[in-house]
Amino acid sequence: MPDHRYILQPYKGKDTRYDCPGCGKHREFTRYIDTATGEHLATNVGICNRKVECGYHYAPKKYFADNMQFKPKEYEHTKATRIMQPKPVSCVPIVLFKASLKRYDVNNFVQFLCSLFGNEITTGLIEKYFIGTSKHWCAGASIFWQIDISGQVRTGKIMLYNPATGKRVKEPYDHFYWVHNELRKPDFTPVDYFEPSFYANNPLKEYHLKQCFFGEHILSLPENKSKPVCIFESEKTAIIASVYFREYLCLACGGLDGLSSEKCKVLQGRKVVLYPDLSTPDAKRNCFEVWSEKAIELSRLFPGTRFNVSDLLESKATNIERQQGLDLGDYLIRFDYRAVQQPQQPNAPQPEIKLPQPKETIKEQEIEPPLQTNHSAVIETENIPGPPVPDPWTAEIKELEHFFKTTPLPAGPLSFKPGETIIDITCFIQSHLAGAKNYNGKRVGLPYIDALRALKQYLTPHN
Repeated sequence: MPDHRYILQPYKGKDTRYDCPGCGKHREFTRYIDTATGEHLATNVGICNRKVECGYHYAPKKYFADNMQFKPKEYEHTKATRIMQPKPVSCVPIVLFKASLKRYDVNNFVQFLCSLFGNEITTGLIEKYFIGTSKHWCAGASIFWQIDISGQVRTGKIMLYNPATGKRVKEPYDHFYWVHNELRKPDFTPVDYFEPSFYANNPLKEYHLKQCFFGEHILSLPENKSKPVCIFESEKTAIIASVYFREYLCLACGGLDGLSSEKCKVLQGRKVVLYPDLSTPDAKRNCFEVWSEKAIELSRLFPGTRFNVSDLLESKATNIERQQGLDLGDYLIRFDYRAVQQPQQPNAPQPEIKLPQPKETIKEQEIEPPLQTNHSAVIETENIPGPPVPDPWTAEIKELEHFFKTTPLPAGPLSFKPGETIIDITCFIQSHLAGAKNYNGKRVGLPYIDALRALKQYLTPHN
């Protein structure tokens, strides 16, 4: 039984999202439902997913205050007469978590990190934050696991990035999904991960989510006990910032409204610096102001914990940068990390990369390297003199682009290779073309160009 009678409708596909009455955006509105009847409330009762740009939220309490004739008699007592027992926090099975720690040669976000920092630093970031790989839409998506301070894997955020720009893929739709939602699907049966007997009483079908900070697990490492903490909105920014802010622990809360008091309990006694994203000029809510108010509230709730808000972006950003809604990660990559980062102490022992005890840990050798190559960096050595060498795949990439533009593409999922199913073929083609262009002629680009070659061969009619 739900904790409240009126709840936001759980996501069960695009048909459960509607046009926002505030901003008019298509399929960005989540409506409230009555758990007693299973019916929706009025069409304008709900919340817009664009919390910064729009901010529309018409809650059931306000709706009934405005429309007393529709207020159920038992509404006032619905919450007060029920004594709720705390539900156990659900966790992702460790075997499923481990299975994602591979295929970095086709992970778009990892490829972007390699282009910024090279193999060695990128490998360290993978091991530190346990970046996973998913083929939820197509090869190339990343999983940002939420691992709590005791080593439990609460959930994972699946997102797809452009390997060349590092930007989220939001066309033709926002490529964002949750691991726990995938686990709750009735047809979720990854037989490669579990024995068939597991599904006789699948505990994942009733998943009780309780989120934590992304990167929270690094708080418990002995060498991090007294380090100050930086909190960012996005996981991508936290990962990038950790290369530049070596003396800080960089975590992410997952969004403007993700900085909850419940999550912040693990920060007790630390110095915390908050880095909100920039707000666009027409945004209904200002990120800096929201987190400034939140810092005051959190400082009052947690005596001995210092919460400060950085005004770096707020004071330095141009109007164009505000319009783009940039975050700190977008600024940091403009600078050479080797000139910015704090130097490490000589002969300092390297921290062991693992999940905190007493939970099951991940051994370093179980994590595949980001690239299947013997080179020490993603980009070939640039200091070797000689005439410029033409990009060997340029003509072929143009041919592939022309082929996929002029060839009718299947509408549904496509299984053209054993063990691999493409859910969104357009996304697959776009992301792989971007990877092939970005690593034109280099060994790291082979998985992209080879996949496109195989797909072209599959789609070419054979007489």
